[in-house]
Amino acid sequence: MKIVITGGTGFIGRSLTKVLLEKGHQVVVLARHQPKEKIEFYQIDLAKYPPPIAIIKDANAIIHLAGKSLTGLFWSKNFKEEIYSSRVESLKNLAKTISKLPQKPSVFISASAVGYYGDRGDKKIFETSPPGNDFLAKVCIDWERASHKVKSLGIRTVNVRTAPVLGKGGLLKVLLPIYKLGLGGTLSDGNQWFPWIHLTDIVNIYLFALENQNIHGPINAVAPDLVRYQEFSATLAKILKRPVFFKIPKWLLKIFFNDLAKSICASQKVIPEKLTKSGYQFTFPNLKKALENILKTSSTDIINL
Repeated sequence: MKIVITGGTGFIGRSLTKVLLEKGHQVVVLARHQPKEKIEFYQIDLAKYPPPIAIIKDANAIIHLAGKSLTGLFWSKNFKEEIYSSRVESLKNLAKTISKLPQKPSVFISASAVGYYGDRGDKKIFETSPPGNDFLAKVCIDWERASHKVKSLGIRTVNVRTAPVLGKGGLLKVLLPIYKLGLGGTLSDGNQWFPWIHLTDIVNIYLFALENQNIHGPINAVAPDLVRYQEFSATLAKILKRPVFFKIPKWLLKIFFNDLAKSICASQKVIPEKLTKSGYQFTFPNLKKALENILKTSSTDIINL
């Protein structure tokens, strides 16, 4: 297949691109930054410009991963606008070009996030659950709404509502230096439900959605091992052989993270209902084994993560 991937140089995109190439697919990457690997690549800021028809012509599938990283202190108005435009406007521009293609792709898969649901306490969250009303929820709502233009063209469309991804990068890249210094701890009271997914599984979920024609609409890309943040924090610290002493109160998080604090402390008991009913088999369904897999390298490698 010819597969076009936006944001293919990011944390998930690099791994997904590698696996698709190993499977013999032709992969075309659209991104703002030049990749280190030698792949077919076009540099473009999709938040500002629709891609030329020639680039995505004859694509069998398009995977939309583009989106600015959420990592950053003090979410300014400009930073929030970049978060929004890099996801929503880029999808709108991509849809404009897709609508002009003489031959449409058979499937369009777009990233989304469990941030769609907002803070839900102890309620179980399924794909049919209503959205939240905070900033990230509104981003996800518009993000998915923008994909409806593609769906209206008769293209099978999938929205992958992704939990925080665990791997050598992403969330752990931020947390590991803190925990290795013995400064790790729980956020707020630690009782909030914390959805997560191993990098291997999120890549495999994209492959699963790509290859299974019965998969469409939103899917919760989360591991079935439901844990609260205090369990996640304790498990990570134990594997690293570090103590967990600290609790960072919500009021302090608000001082440092502003709007992000609400999302950080959100409780989301997300259930991967569609995936399990569709027969998807998780490689890493258990948190402890997932973290052990990521951190099983030598101590030198862990320090360099």
